Amino acid sequence: MRTTGHVLYENDLGYNVRVCGAAMPQYRFLHMPGVDVLGDQTREWLTVRQCSSVAHQYGREETIAEVYGCTGWEFDFEGQKRLGDWLLVNGINRRCQHMMQYSIAGCRKRDYPPVFNYQNSWWEYDGLMEDYFARMAACAATGEAARDLLVIHPISSLWCTTGSHPDEDLGRVEMNMGWTDAHIVAGNIEGDKCNRLAEALLRAHRDFDFGDETILAERGAVDGNLLTVGEGRYRAVVVPEVCSLFASTVELLNRYLDAGGKVIWLGDAPELVEGAPDGRCKALYSRDGVRHAEGESGLLHALNHLLPNEVHIERRTGGEDDQILTMLRRCGEDCLLIAVNSDKTNRREVRITLPVWGRVVAYDAWTDEKRVLPCCTDARGTAFIDALEPAGSRVYFVEHDQAPHSDELRFSYEHPHRTERVFAALGPVAEFERTAPNALPLDICRCTLNGELIADGMEVWQAQRILRDRLGMRQIYANGIPQRYTWEQNDTAAPFEMCFDFEVADVPQGRVQLAVEKSAGLRVQLNGSDCAPTGEWFLDRSIDCFALEGLKPGVNTVSISGLYTDKRELEEVYLLGDFAVDNARRIVREPERLHFGDWCFQGYPHYSGGMIYRFRLPDPPANRRIVLKLGSYGGVLVEVRVNGARADVLFGACRRESDLTPLLRASDNLLELCVIGSPRNLLGPFHRAYDGCSRISWEDFRTEGRWHCDGYTLKPYGLMGQITLKEED
Repeated sequence: MRTTGHVLYENDLGYNVRVCGAAMPQYRFLHMPGVDVLGDQTREWLTVRQCSSVAHQYGREETIAEVYGCTGWEFDFEGQKRLGDWLLVNGINRRCQHMMQYSIAGCRKRDYPPVFNYQNSWWEYDGLMEDYFARMAACAATGEAARDLLVIHPISSLWCTTGSHPDEDLGRVEMNMGWTDAHIVAGNIEGDKCNRLAEALLRAHRDFDFGDETILAERGAVDGNLLTVGEGRYRAVVVPEVCSLFASTVELLNRYLDAGGKVIWLGDAPELVEGAPDGRCKALYSRDGVRHAEGESGLLHALNHLLPNEVHIERRTGGEDDQILTMLRRCGEDCLLIAVNSDKTNRREVRITLPVWGRVVAYDAWTDEKRVLPCCTDARGTAFIDALEPAGSRVYFVEHDQAPHSDELRFSYEHPHRTERVFAALGPVAEFERTAPNALPLDICRCTLNGELIADGMEVWQAQRILRDRLGMRQIYANGIPQRYTWEQNDTAAPFEMCFDFEVADVPQGRVQLAVEKSAGLRVQLNGSDCAPTGEWFLDRSIDCFALEGLKPGVNTVSISGLYTDKRELEEVYLLGDFAVDNARRIVREPERLHFGDWCFQGYPHYSGGMIYRFRLPDPPANRRIVLKLGSYGGVLVEVRVNGARADVLFGACRRESDLTPLLRASDNLLELCVIGSPRNLLGPFHRAYDGCSRISWEDFRTEGRWHCDGYTLKPYGLMGQITLKEED
């Protein structure tokens, strides 16, 4: 049996001290140590470095991250790749996606989405992303990480300073326990200093490990002029701003200095040893072999003198490019470098120097393609120039036994008034086809209980809240911690009815269905007539479809009724079919063509499937490459098809161009661009009166008061910008 997982509240040191004491010592007992990174953000350098440091020191080849939770239903392929790349270059080589649900019935739609399963619009393309990360992980497992720098972890100082507020209720088991406690906030602020230090080192291409003092006491040693921690071997040690150290740490650093080791100390001399006043730290601080520095810039300056960097990523204008993150791995006499562009907007052309002499091969893990790069050699090693697209990545191999492809290195030059040869400009109007039925969620209802009107013009969840309160049942609108483990059983069963009104301006010619969740035992009616189940399901196998026959111009009413029990979860219902929805939320006739721009304003405000835009191309010139250049768009990804065959899958800013030449015929060519949507505009959140939240939770779907808006907040989807076909030699 192999163990894995993550510790609670590993991301902030104030929480860390209160909840688990220290994260790093606990990782040593896991075969595959892991972390949890929530939201669409790459700011938790401390979180991931604590884990990857222990893995390196204990020889754990695999690390894992629970990732993508709380990013929302709209999370796209660019976000998956960008966040996964950031984790990988920081030493986390496995992703555990949050989460794969067998069903998204009830409150599970709001269990910190998205869901990585068939319910998601882009699920059929997920294998492409998994193949990419499998290749990247294979590269990240090759050789050994070149981490020659050790940073003492400051957790023992926080043990000395973190207290507890006398009014804090430690008996509460809540997700926000202690968030407002002043002692924890102060600890988090100290932890943020450590997080900024880690980021500064990594952006300067100074790969490092943290040294936890408990682990140092157990595995720390001096070998020649190196300090070792298990399998980690370090040529220099950094002591950050601390107020206390273990006695064993002081003794280890003294022995390391006696052997000619290099120590850089930030801030003032500590007054304490193991929390008690003691002069041993001051004596160590004052030794001749210790270099003192102030702040991140002072540390980097000191490192440049004591420990020359092996990796150089230089901008065209000179100096290190701190937007390119790297991991250098030694492979015998060879080496490889994983490089990730953390800049989401700009393409970055850089000169890279690595400490091995040989041939340079660049590897694109998305396309699985390699190319040999021109390079030159000097005293520092092998240098070459390459460009990384926004949020792009590359792996570089330097093969010591292969002769370098030598050349004079020059950054590319483009005239400021350069123009591209355009073969064709497409749009801004196109024929189109949906890949799924259009949908209109109905979330405003009237509700009766035992024949009494208890809610009118309310959202379904609000009506159900009243209903359950009247029946003495525990509330289920919140995805709270107890909700996950307990479900109170109330034997009450009472008749209820929920009615939804909608307006039809143009009666659809084709069939229209109503999707109702967990419909067993429910009666479904349209304008007073029973609706028959069709045997189909929508989005999730728990959402059943009913035929809506007899739609009429004007206001129509669908109702669901039955006995309400404790196990019942009432959710929005969905109209499905070949229709459009206007800005007044009326059912209208579909447009014949789609304009570039947000499809939400063209009849599809809640559409979650793929939208195929079709273009007939002029005949291509002979012996020329035709490259598609995708403009801005809203969607998870864009599939490019030429004459019915897939040419490419594009997404984000890192993959915006595709060579169409291999699939083009001499004449009569059809180009299809399928923009893949997401369930965001179908499942919400709809009524938030705010934006910019980096961690989507159930509360964003259940807003009231000043956090609520009556209108529907939607995410734009569709082709937005100009699409061109370029001619290239």
